[in-house]
Amino acid sequence: MKRKKRWWLIPVLIPVILIAVFFGWRILRGRTVQASAGLLQQRTATVQRGTLEISLSGSGSVYPVIRKNLKVEVDGTVNEIFMEEGQAVQAGDVLLTLNKYDTDISARKLDNTLRQKELAYQTELEKIQEMTIEAPISGEIENLSIKTGDQVNNGTVLLTITDKTTLYAKVRFENALAEELQNSRVLMHIPEYMTTLPAQIIDVRQNAGYTDATVLVENPGVLKPGIEVWSEAQESEGSLKSTTGSLEWYSQETVKAKTAGIVETLNVAEGQGIEEGMSIITLYNQDSEVNLENVRLQVEEAKYNIEQSMIDTNKYMVTAPMDGYIISVSELLEGESVKEGAAVAVLLNMDEMEFTISIDELDVNKVEPGQRVIVTADAIEDSIQNPIIGEVKTVALEGNTQNGVTSYPVTIVVPGREGLRVGMNVDAKIEVAKQENTLMVPLEALQKRGDTYMVWVKREGAAQGAIGEPRGNNDGGNTDAAEQPGDENRAGQTSGDRNSQGFGNMTDEQRSELRQRMQEQMGDEGEAIQGRTGDASTYTGRAASDIREETSGIQSVVSSGNYYEGAVLVPVETGIYNESYMEITGGLNEGETVVLPQQVSNTATGTSQGNMPFGMDLPIGGFGGVSNNPAQGVRMR
Repeated sequence: MKRKKRWWLIPVLIPVILIAVFFGWRILRGRTVQASAGLLQQRTATVQRGTLEISLSGSGSVYPVIRKNLKVEVDGTVNEIFMEEGQAVQAGDVLLTLNKYDTDISARKLDNTLRQKELAYQTELEKIQEMTIEAPISGEIENLSIKTGDQVNNGTVLLTITDKTTLYAKVRFENALAEELQNSRVLMHIPEYMTTLPAQIIDVRQNAGYTDATVLVENPGVLKPGIEVWSEAQESEGSLKSTTGSLEWYSQETVKAKTAGIVETLNVAEGQGIEEGMSIITLYNQDSEVNLENVRLQVEEAKYNIEQSMIDTNKYMVTAPMDGYIISVSELLEGESVKEGAAVAVLLNMDEMEFTISIDELDVNKVEPGQRVIVTADAIEDSIQNPIIGEVKTVALEGNTQNGVTSYPVTIVVPGREGLRVGMNVDAKIEVAKQENTLMVPLEALQKRGDTYMVWVKREGAAQGAIGEPRGNNDGGNTDAAEQPGDENRAGQTSGDRNSQGFGNMTDEQRSELRQRMQEQMGDEGEAIQGRTGDASTYTGRAASDIREETSGIQSVVSSGNYYEGAVLVPVETGIYNESYMEITGGLNEGETVVLPQQVSNTATGTSQGNMPFGMDLPIGGFGGVSNNPAQGVRMR
């Protein structure tokens, strides 16, 4: 009996065969990947000493600290223009003048008014000075006609002063020449006293055949006006006799009042001898003092009006208030009208420039005014080798928030430099901290579990994935972090203080990429870590079994195959860090080799990158480019 063909089994077997082929392919592919992973070369780095710099970086555009808008202060018409675009000027240079004809006329009028007021003041001042009467000559007081309290007017005779030491007489010589007579020795004969005294001819006048002469004689004490005398001139050929004349006082002054007033003081008496220049009478006139003060105020007002006029005149000129460069010059023509307040140019002082960068809220408290700033500009070729040295000027108290991230403007000032132009883009690096001669490892070598940082270290006899006990510092001891070499400057700092040294600003895209990468690598663990912001802490010497328990999943998450073969996971103590390196204060020795995370190929992009360290939970501040030179800080972005 024929068996029935079982065609119905074919549709059932086909899916089973396909499933079996698929799983077989997956098993073979997994083994191939595992075998390939075993062939990956370990990425390592050496624990070394160097200088660890922490800096905050940013970019901005430079502008002059001082910028002046030049404006006209009055309405007018353009007279002359002395400025052009890019011109270098000095303070006080005239840049523009306006027509000021009416102002010139007004200024001349004010000047004339001032001169008139000054003349009036001088007249009143002389009146005040004339109220104090001084002796015009030395002599004896005669004919004193006033007393204290008397009212006198201008021109009133007050007294007479007579010099009784000398007298003179006018005589005539017949048949004598004036020139010969003037140099002759003369005697004066006084018949009344039957005596002869030596005399002196003080004046001669030739009149046809005779000469009139004035003869001076000193008073021996008894001579007085009215006594008749005659003179005799001794010449080489004989003597000449004069006619008779009468004696008169040679020096006598009548003192009169030169202004009206009341006799306030009288310092002399009749017959009193006085010296020339002595104050003899003082008058008082209240009206004169009032008039003097009034005229003085008028002079002061006239001067003020002129000063104000000069200020107004200066308004018709636009001058440079400082040294600098002219830009944004308005196109003006001579005779063109301009209005008060019209801007005609801009003056820039390039001696000091400033720009502003944004600093993340996690780092802004590390910035202080006065901090040194290294500034470079792509447009200035030698600025890399010879950077511009500036300093922090101000740190804003109010920040700008965008997408949940707050940043604060920091203003930096730099000196002017050849080639540095307005609006030019510059890069700034604020020097926040610097640790010299310190142990450091690449930042990517660190892994974190809980509050402890871990590093894979190559050590002899180590099994794959082993957990190592903490080791001492480079001296081999288990000293506290504060006792580590190169840590003298951190006395009194806690590990949290040291580990809280921040990074530069991180873009939203970088933050998102970092969180996504950690989540993909760690699954649910990554989601929990994603919200933490804890700082790196020092290892406190917990039992190795506890550390093993906490890190039991590390190998399965981070390593692939035997990538970490020959390395142990060692807890370390950390200090400050930048974008590239972390300071190690305990747990590692100088010269040891650490294993960096396995490099993973990205088949979609054809690039490769290192895995993010497992459980890394550094403060989110952004990771910039990584430098291979541990002696230099890396620019933070």
